Amino acid sequence: MAAAQFYKPGSHFAPLDGLRGIAILLVIACHVRLENTPIAFDRGMFSAFGFGVHGVDLFFVLSGFLITGILIDSKGSQGFFSTFYLRRTLRIFPLYYLYLILRLLLVPAIVHHFHLPESPLVTDQAHEGFFWFYASNLIDALHPNIVIEGGLFHLWSLAVEEQFYLFWPLLVFFLSTKALARLCGVLIVVAFLMRLYLCSLGHENLASGLTLCRLDALAAGALIAIAVRSRQASLSAMRKVGWALLLPAATTIVVRMALSGWETHENWVTTYGVTLAILCSAGVILLLLGASARTQALCNSKVLRRIGRYSYSMYVFHFVVFRALDVRLTRVHLPTLAGSVLPQQIFDFAVVSAATFLVGMLTWYAFEMWFLRLKGRIPYRPSLRERRFAES
Repeated sequence: MAAAQFYKPGSHFAPLDGLRGIAILLVIACHVRLENTPIAFDRGMFSAFGFGVHGVDLFFVLSGFLITGILIDSKGSQGFFSTFYLRRTLRIFPLYYLYLILRLLLVPAIVHHFHLPESPLVTDQAHEGFFWFYASNLIDALHPNIVIEGGLFHLWSLAVEEQFYLFWPLLVFFLSTKALARLCGVLIVVAFLMRLYLCSLGHENLASGLTLCRLDALAAGALIAIAVRSRQASLSAMRKVGWALLLPAATTIVVRMALSGWETHENWVTTYGVTLAILCSAGVILLLLGASARTQALCNSKVLRRIGRYSYSMYVFHFVVFRALDVRLTRVHLPTLAGSVLPQQIFDFAVVSAATFLVGMLTWYAFEMWFLRLKGRIPYRPSLRERRFAES
């Protein structure tokens, strides 16, 4: 087993790329799962694949950790806000708006012009303006009767992150580290209570998509970023806290799956399930940062790290890829294994994952990479505290 790597704030930490790869594979697994069957093993597999919806929570915790770390490390530097927003714009906007242009403008125009067969992926979407302004997670709140068509629904998570970026730099800039940590604790509690309240009113969609209801994942990641920069932080402490978060949460998830399954739109999953997924995500991140050799060995896989590199473009395009392949996959009937559809499920997951990876790699090299290179011209500057330390 390779020696564990040590995390250094402000530097690239390769195992987190592998964790991104796991997150996108979880999301794909959720969308390609087959219908439930009477076979007990298949019911368990259905629940396990359904848990993949929480790959989004893992993305959120990672984002909260990385973004807060970047902001803390550059706090007090010249161009604090402009550097952050310019770099985020180059990272997020180009691919997102390319996808919207293709999905909302170009493809429908081609279909209508050549009178091609209609598809759920190219039908008109009401209130398109919400997508152009990163507000698709608000559609259900303002227009509850609107159905978001295929290939667009998953963009709600990008809206949540973009809304988070709008106010979080201000809070990091104006609050002390201790005050920011306390705020993270408050946000974790408030987000959970908001999900409970909205689900009790029958508004599960709002509980799933509103930014305030998903701030616990982002705040949990932020809290880790603050903690690892503390003078009291140590590798052994990170590992201990990581296991303390991961083991009880993972055990509870497994027990729940065994007793009641894991239905992605069920109120319990939207409330308690999301919290458990956040605890698991935070635990795994702490184990990685705490130089847990076994955890790092998994996330340091070259395949997972490569998938992690393309994870953003894979996430943006994965639903379209899945829908494009869905009809063809239904024509492939693999034999069952003792009555189980496991071979078919593995085949579908492998095909969709491979196709999404290829699309992600293509868009990364042909489009996304060129904007990412521009980020090198807008480097983060060291904070005022770091500059004084270097000059002393």
